[in-house]
Amino acid sequence: MASAKEVLATLNSVVYKTVGGTFTNKASNAFNGTLFLGFDRTFGDAWLFDTRLFGSYDTANVKVMDFTSVQVNPNGAVLAVTNGKGEYRPQFGVGLGFYFGRMLNEKIAGFLGLAAEYNFAKMKIAGTIGGTRYDYTDNIQMFSLTPSLGLKGHINEKMSWLAEVGYKFGLSASGMHKDLNLKFKDKPSAIVVKVGASYHF
Repeated sequence: MASAKEVLATLNSVVYKTVGGTFTNKASNAFNGTLFLGFDRTFGDAWLFDTRLFGSYDTANVKVMDFTSVQVNPNGAVLAVTNGKGEYRPQFGVGLGFYFGRMLNEKIAGFLGLAAEYNFAKMKIAGTIGGTRYDYTDNIQMFSLTPSLGLKGHINEKMSWLAEVGYKFGLSASGMHKDLNLKFKDKPSAIVVKVGASYHF
């Protein structure tokens, strides 16, 4: 298997043209841990507003693309054919969410929310270059939105619980290796389920 330095040297010495690829969103189960600091306020008899600043870590490792590229020299002659795959790993994220809801009874409220998140993610690219194996990882950034709905309720004067389900979808990605000329056709997406508790200062 070629080293990362050898692969990058090869990639930087030629022009790459992507001639075909299948971009997929394959199912993958993962754990997402989130810590948040928020501010909430009630108004009227039953309405509430909640703002959350949060940090997260996601263990997902999802195959998102298969691709074929062709190396050509300045004269247009084909040097080698590259086949590969890409795996997306969200990893660390920071974000801000806004939530609006209504009390359903004395202890439980329902809410709708929208969160924006910025992930410091990784894209692992692996395959063959003219028959030689290669494997390297890019640091990329993914911006996503997550609309959600959920319930929250009081445990006691200081503690509350919440249960939330949302649909997280990517809007833009940056940092992909430019020599491969690869772009997301369909951004990674996921159904996110959260169950947790909060402490009120």
